[in-house]
Amino acid sequence: MEILSKDSEIKDSEIAELKFLMNKIYNEIGFDCRHYPVRFIQRRIMTRMMACKVNSYLDYFNILNENKNEWKELVDALTINVTQFFRDSSVWEALQNRVLPEIIQKKNNSDNKIIKIWSAGCSSGEEPYSISILLKETLPDIFFYTIYASDIDEDALIKAKEGIYNIRSLINIDRERFTKYFTRHDKDTYKISDEIKRKVIFLKHDIFEKTSFLLGLDIIFCRNVMIYFTPEKKEEALEIFYNSLNDMGLLVLGKCEVIVTKKGVEMFSLYDLKEHIYVKKIN
Repeated sequence: MEILSKDSEIKDSEIAELKFLMNKIYNEIGFDCRHYPVRFIQRRIMTRMMACKVNSYLDYFNILNENKNEWKELVDALTINVTQFFRDSSVWEALQNRVLPEIIQKKNNSDNKIIKIWSAGCSSGEEPYSISILLKETLPDIFFYTIYASDIDEDALIKAKEGIYNIRSLINIDRERFTKYFTRHDKDTYKISDEIKRKVIFLKHDIFEKTSFLLGLDIIFCRNVMIYFTPEKKEEALEIFYNSLNDMGLLVLGKCEVIVTKKGVEMFSLYDLKEHIYVKKIN
């Protein structure tokens, strides 16, 4: 797959070494960073090279061969996970006050009382658990819901499945929700309740990997993920999301992410300008 474009600030020899290293990363651990912009990957890898006190990609490649623990450090550097429960409160208000009521009304007029949601790039689980809490509080009792939460970072997924968080992750949780859905785990951490956990299915999954079970979705969350993709991979991701959503299904993007490409606007219309929510077009 040849998608790494030449960057004028990087020498030809460095580009060749970087491409070699990215192929190595993909072949060894299945993390395909080749669709990320060159400078983004370069900066992240350089942090590990500096930590290991080497000056070339090939030298760093040798360290990876000799030190298996460095793979974990590299993955952490490439998949920096910064998240909180109910991050960007206005997005959650829009979901509670507009999005979910419209979905409920639509499904009330049919026999389908199941809501399926995908949290793509779920990191350590704060987003899908926030979704689970919101659905628990909003949906009528006759409704059922499932949340698929995917990420390529195995360590983040392990933490997500444990459902144990420090107070920094819970800063946006009000007292009522905190008391209702969390219990103290130890001195500095808290565990989310089983009734919220059991509605979330975590899986290791690359966004670009097509899977049959991620179909018929009502909402896809992919916030602050596509900002790192090349334009070509953004379009590929949007096509996957389009095919995964039900007619008039919704795509929730991050605050810095917009759909502007010709192919993208053919697939999605703007639903909420302020919150960067898009709706699948019916062709």
